[in-house]
Amino acid sequence: MHSCKPDGGDVQFYYNVETEQICSTQYISFCLEMSGGPMVGMSLSLMEDKTDSFEQKFIYDMESGEFRPEGYSSLCLAAGATSTNAGIYMSRTLTLELSSETDKSLKQWVIVGKGTTD
Repeated sequence: MHSCKPDGGDVQFYYNVETEQICSTQYISFCLEMSGGPMVGMSLSLMEDKTDSFEQKFIYDMESGEFRPEGYSSLCLAAGATSTNAGIYMSRTLTLELSSETDKSLKQWVIVGKGTTD
């Protein structure tokens, strides 16, 4: 996780509803991956797009605002509770956590725009 940059760049992602992937807008054909399969506390990697890989499948629950690994409804994407310096910006970890034990403010995501990367 990273604070916004004036021109977006490498901190912007989009959710592809059809393929259930969270992908980079700057690094075309690269998406978030749960390498080795979903596990509590794991960090995610930005890997080459594999639309058929379960390691890149995330379901977005509009009601809760959570992203969950496909087939693992007890886990969710969560931002770390604390920020650290990243040059002139700030960053946080992004991990998979138990939804039932994660503060709402760290696991709720809003998809901005529909079918666009704006």
